[in-house]
Amino acid sequence: NKEDENWYKAYEIIENNKNDLPENTYEVRDIEDGNRPKLLSLYKADYKFIANFKRLKVTFDSFSSIYHRNLLKLFDFDLTTFNKEQHFLITRDYFRFHYLSEYFGKIDLDEFIELATGLINGLKAIQTNKLALNLISPDIIIVVNDNGRLIPKFFDWGFDLSTQSENRTNAEFIAPETIALNQKDKRSDVYSLGVILYYLAFNRYPIENSSEEKIK
Repeated sequence: NKEDENWYKAYEIIENNKNDLPENTYEVRDIEDGNRPKLLSLYKADYKFIANFKRLKVTFDSFSSIYHRNLLKLFDFDLTTFNKEQHFLITRDYFRFHYLSEYFGKIDLDEFIELATGLINGLKAIQTNKLALNLISPDIIIVVNDNGRLIPKFFDWGFDLSTQSENRTNAEFIAPETIALNQKDKRSDVYSLGVILYYLAFNRYPIENSSEEKIK
């Protein structure tokens, strides 16, 4: 449906996609930015998000102003059309990567320290700017291998445009107050990252079988 995809004119999709990308995320070349490689994601625009587009744009601009090696750089945020439906478009910096979950139970102590330090520093950079991720899970963390050095980066960060965000995140990673009271702030980010680091170190949850119903 090229005729209704106005974003298609500005980005060339790279067909030989070697990353296992989330749904509706593509490796592209930004034609208007010197063919710079980027990751482009499309999120179906729920009506409540469209109504708050200006507020979301301000939030996006706050996150995109942060430059940190452990945060995947954000570039563009816009409202566009895809398959005849409105979608939010986000572009991010491009890397070959693996998901953090691929390293569970497969790393030594030095690699754990390297990954843990990077994630803590990335979250610190966000919170220093008085911002919060709100929902952290291994699904939003990627790892880039830079000549043998493992560099973790928060991929899907800033704010979640998915109306099913809680369903994509295992209850074990979510702070209890987030599930029971829907309270999200920087403390819930610290809790979630702590659980992820515990799992990364021991390949198991600190509290097993923690369903949303049990937490509530």
